[in-house]
Amino acid sequence: MERIYVSFLIAIYLFLCILNFFWFSQDFVPISDEAYYIHYSFSVFKKLNRGWEEIWEGVLSVHPARPSFFPSFLSPLFYLSKSIHTPRFVNIFLLALLIFSVYECGKLLSTPEVGFYSAIFSLSFPGIAAFSKLFYMEFPLTCFLVTSFFFLISSRNLRKRSQTTLFSLFYGLCAITKVTFVFFSGWLLPWCWKLVKRRKIKRLIY
Repeated sequence: MERIYVSFLIAIYLFLCILNFFWFSQDFVPISDEAYYIHYSFSVFKKLNRGWEEIWEGVLSVHPARPSFFPSFLSPLFYLSKSIHTPRFVNIFLLALLIFSVYECGKLLSTPEVGFYSAIFSLSFPGIAAFSKLFYMEFPLTCFLVTSFFFLISSRNLRKRSQTTLFSLFYGLCAITKVTFVFFSGWLLPWCWKLVKRRKIKRLIY
């Protein structure tokens, strides 16, 4: 039965990818925050051949409410294509990460069936459907946060080193992707601190 769930989720993912490609082909002009992030990413790309000094100067001088890591990290993609859609294509991979993480969280906490319906339910949110087509930081933040939660659960109270390291990595990515991660994931910090201090906790979910 689990194989059927996975196959169905893969089919849904491919269908969403086709929809996103169709959206990209319409050549919509970016507005608001998306225009800022695409422009910033392209400006970092233009500085790549000028040396790291200009890049660091740009990174350190951005608005504190708009961390520059993710747009800067994606700037080399403009070597492949200088289209405004280039950064948006990354969402296709992030969408796969989101579906996998939600499914695995439900599977670990309950059953594969719960994981399957959780993934379907998460994809039904209008925000997920909309932001997966745009270069807003809310979408990578959501994907990184869910993935960090998955690795936290699979780390078995932070006892498994590889999963604990991956949890720390993705949680750190949340912090440098968008400041608002504090409002969505601040509850994880006391939980992690409790797990670090008390390794004898028998269950993750009470």
